[in-house]
Formats: sequence, structure tokens, C-alpha cells
Amino acid sequence: MIQIIMLICGIGVAFRLPKLLRRTAADYPGVDPAKFEEWHRADIRSAIAFLIASWGVLLIQIGLLVTAGILAAVLGIDARLVTGVAQVGGFVLFLIGLVVAGTLGSKAARLKKEAGAFPGGVR
Repeated sequence: MIQIIMLICGIGVAFRLPKLLRRTAADYPGVDPAKFEEWHRADIRSAIAFLIASWGVLLIQIGLLVTAGILAAVLGIDARLVTGVAQVGGFVLFLIGLVVAGTLGSKAARLKKEAGAFPGGVR
């Protein structure tokens, strides 16, 4: 179930990433180009960190589950135990990735607000 959530969440960010990459300082004429670059870099890092947290962990977890199934068959260990450990490990990695992406996203929002990219706060 968590794999489906990770996949869906990553799709939204993946569709947003090309727009982020095409953004230039010319799109924000009232913003200092140096401040724009710092904010832009932080925003892209946040999106990439989220994609790693969602899709990267999904791929790692699938690999762990396949490996767990093989090890369970070869070593005779209960497959439910091994897959449960893989599920919990993947979920913990996902949470760590979300914290990293959230921290980077907060930094990007703060930099955007400081740059004065829009009046009235963060969008």
C-alpha cells in the first residue's frame, strides 16, 4: 500500500520538475538574480530529494522484497518475517527522505520570500 502512495506522490513532483528546471531569473524581474539562483537551486534540490524519497525508496524496497523472498526460499526463513522487515525498512527510509525534502522545501520557501518573488508570503 505504501508503495502506491509513494508512486502517486512522486508523479506530482515529477510533473512539476520540468517547469522548475525551465524557470529563469527573467521570469521574476523584481528579484535579484543571485537571490533567485539560490532559491531556485534550493527548490530543485527539494523536488529531487522528494523524488528520491518516493521513487528511490520504492525501487530500493522492491529490491529488498525480491532479495527477501530469495533469502527466505534459500535459507528457509519465514517469508512474512523477512518481507515485514523490508516493508518497515522502506517506510523508515521514506520518512527520512520526507524530512530531508521538507527541510529543503522550507529553505526554498524562506529564500523565495526573502527574495521578494511575490508579495504576501509563500505560494
